[in-house]
Order: sequence, then structure tokens, then C-alpha cells
Amino acid sequence: MARRHLFLVVVLLAAAAVAGLLALTRGVQQDAKASPALDAQIAARTHAVDRLEASLRRALAEQRPLSPAPRASARTVFVQSSASRHDDEHAGDHEDEHADDHGDHDHEHEVGDD
Repeated sequence: MARRHLFLVVVLLAAAAVAGLLALTRGVQQDAKASPALDAQIAARTHAVDRLEASLRRALAEQRPLSPAPRASARTVFVQSSASRHDDEHAGDHEDEHADDHGDHDHEHEVGDD
């Protein structure tokens, strides 16, 4: 590589290093200036959320329950009605009638084919 090219590469690298240092220092300065304002904004929002939480807790404490809480000893007992037993007894009769009807139709159909 010629000395001219080497000098040009060194000058470009030095310029890039200086530009990087300037950007870094400006960023740090801006962050330092914005930090107190940002901290104050975060503190204000945190305080607002804390007040909202406290008001919700007070409202919940003042609210009466809508219905009494179920007791631990409460049990549900299922009692089958007599109407459902009556339907169950006759359900088998209807199924037998339908089975006979299908059997008769099949037999008549078979006779008609012969």
C-alpha cells in the first residue's frame, strides 16, 4: 500500500473516532439533563397510580356483598321426579313398537321383490 493511501486511511479513522466521541459526549449530556425531568415524571405517575389504588381499595371495602357467601356445609341433593320415571318406563315400549314397524316394512319389502 502506498504511503499516501495509508495516510488517507489513518486520517479517515481519526475523523471517525472524533465524530464518535462527540456523539457520545452529547448523548451523555442530554441524558443527564433529561434524567431529573424523567424522574419527576415517573414519580408523578407513580403517585397517581398509588392514589387510584387507594381509592379502589376504599370503594371495595365500602361495597356490600351482592349475595351471602355459600356455607361450606351446603350440599346439593338431586331428586328424580316421578314424571321422568314414568317416561322412562314407557320409553322401552315405544322403542319396541318402532322396531316392530321397521321389521314389518322390511318383510313386506322383501316379499314385494320376489
